[in-house]
This record gives sequence, C-alpha cells and structure tokens, in this order.
Amino acid sequence: MRKYWILLCTIFILFLSFPLSSHAASKEIYYTVKGSSKISPGIYKAIPNGKPVPVLKEKVYKMKQTTKPPLNFIDTKEVYINERIAQAADYKTNVELNNEPIQYIQVVGENIYFTKLLARALLTEGYCRGTPSDILEIYKRSSNGKITKVISDKVSSLTANPFKVIGSYIYYAKIENEAMGNFTIIKSTLDGKKKQVLYKGVTDFWIAQNQIYFIKNGELYWMGLDGKGVKRASAIQSELYGDSGCAPGNYFILDEGFHWIEDSGDTTIDYYYFDFASKKVTKLPSPTTYDDVQSIDLKKNRFVAEKFSGSYAIVGLYDLKGKLIKKLLTYDYLKSETYIYSVSAKNGQLLYIQGTSLKKITF
Repeated sequence: MRKYWILLCTIFILFLSFPLSSHAASKEIYYTVKGSSKISPGIYKAIPNGKPVPVLKEKVYKMKQTTKPPLNFIDTKEVYINERIAQAADYKTNVELNNEPIQYIQVVGENIYFTKLLARALLTEGYCRGTPSDILEIYKRSSNGKITKVISDKVSSLTANPFKVIGSYIYYAKIENEAMGNFTIIKSTLDGKKKQVLYKGVTDFWIAQNQIYFIKNGELYWMGLDGKGVKRASAIQSELYGDSGCAPGNYFILDEGFHWIEDSGDTTIDYYYFDFASKKVTKLPSPTTYDDVQSIDLKKNRFVAEKFSGSYAIVGLYDLKGKLIKKLLTYDYLKSETYIYSVSAKNGQLLYIQGTSLKKITF
C-alpha cells in the first residue's frame, strides 16, 4: 500500500511539472502596444490573460513639422517627423505625439516583420485635418535580435494591411506621390531584390483567404496573389471611401468579410456585409442599437458590434435582427488605454489590449 501511495504521489508531481491544461497549450500572441506617459510602446507577447513580456520596446516621441519630408506629396504639405523623446510636459499640451512607433506586425517562423513610423502626413486642404496618413517603413527582427530594413519603399497606415508576408514573398501597397491614396500594389521577394507591380492607383489594400483585395475609384476588387483574375464586386452599389483627412470611411474590413454603410441621402442608413468566401451580400439590421460592426457569423446568426455613449464603448453580441444578446465589454476609450485587438463571432472570442496586457473574453 505504501508503494502504491508513493507511486501516486510521484505521478501527481510529474503532472504538476508538465501540465496538460489548456493554459499551457495556449499559444503566445505577439501584439503592438500604444505608448503613454506610463506605458512603453512596442511589441509584446503573452498568452491571453497571462503576463505580458516585452519583445521590442520603443519610446513615445514628440514630433515636429518638417520642410523636408521623406517623400514629395502632391496632396499635402504638412508632414511631421520625430523630434525627440516625449517628456512629461508634452502629454499635457496639444503637441503632435508619435505614441505608436510600431503599428503593424507579422510573425513568420522565428522572424518578426513590423512597421516603424517614419513621418506623419496631414491633409491641409480646407478646414479639416482628420485621420492622418502615417508613413511607414518595413523592418525585420531576426531570431538573433538583429533588425534590418526589408524594403526601401514606404507604406501607409491608411491601408488595412500595410504589408503581408506569404511564403517567399512580401505584398504591400507602395506610396507614390500621394499620402492619402494612389498606392501601387507590389509583390516582392523577401530580400527586396525582385519586385513585381500587380496593380496601380488603389486607395486601400489587404489580403484575405489567399486573395488580394483593394479599393480603386470607390469600388471593391479582388485578384489572385499573382495579380491575375481581377474581378469587381458588382453587388456593391455604393461608392466606397476609406478614412481620409476630412472624414472616417464608410467600410470596415473584418476577418471573413467586408462591411459597409450605405447612405440613401435622407435619414436612412443601411448596413451590408460582403462575405469573402461566398462573395454574397447580406443586409444587416438597421443600426439603431449599435454603431461599428466588428465581426459577423452568418451561420450562427450573430455579430459583434460596438455602441458608443460619451467616452464609453460597449461591445455587445447581437443577433441578425439587431437585438442585443449579451454585453461583452465596456470601457472608457479616452482614459482606460483599452482597445480591441481582434474579435471572432464565429469562434466566440474577443481579444483586447489593456495597458500592455492582452485580455480574452469568450462567449
């Protein structure tokens, strides 16, 4: 009996030493963090709801206007670059800050590809300034910690995917002579030595389900990764426009589809959803109970959306009739340093960043 008890204790100790829980089996996620007076921006990694680990820390910078921008833009002359590391007083004044020096990342094997902010362009036409176009450069951090610039071309924060690495190639939308649009879709080898122009004159670009999607002249198109088989989404009748210097865009790119707003010109606003896989359009319920759609699952007849009230955002789960099923998250987007990382109505998972931590809610 004593030997049997000792054997059980030994097995229990081994179980504790090598846990088989879902937490241990969970995969670390790499993500970017916005900086503040208390938070260092950069790249972090964590198991959701676990302890965050900094991978590549950066600084918040005070920016200054420059008369010698890195590119000569025909649509704006107001361009800012980093001047110095931000000081405590800068957070209390209305100065231009670069609090997100690293905005977009992709982990490929043991390498991390990421963007670094080079400059910020603001629209100077008329009275509006609105959403800026951050001019970004693409870098790679190797497994040994060495950081190298991947491509000399510049990309914009206004595109859904500033870049995307697939296999032995990197795809991106190159900035030409306009900060707010007129981008050229490029397919390049990872060393940047061989480049192929796939399409010119686009205002947005992203890759979903091994197809390239882009906006040109207010219309949605898609094509193969080789640039062939260009097709237009004829089912979408509205003119599409992304975030600009004067107004937010009227479409949103989700994991498995494309959601847009159609304004009839009176008080009626209709929401629609274009599924990437089926290429079919579904009309969504009238947006009286919600504002921004984050994720949709047509098979489960539900979607996740945000509702804004003052400085608070309420993330909720809705059915396709617009009825609130469940509140998932409420946060003060002006003070709490909280923002959504990803949402999947299909998988029932909401990931959000709070400070430097990555939080998860399942539903």
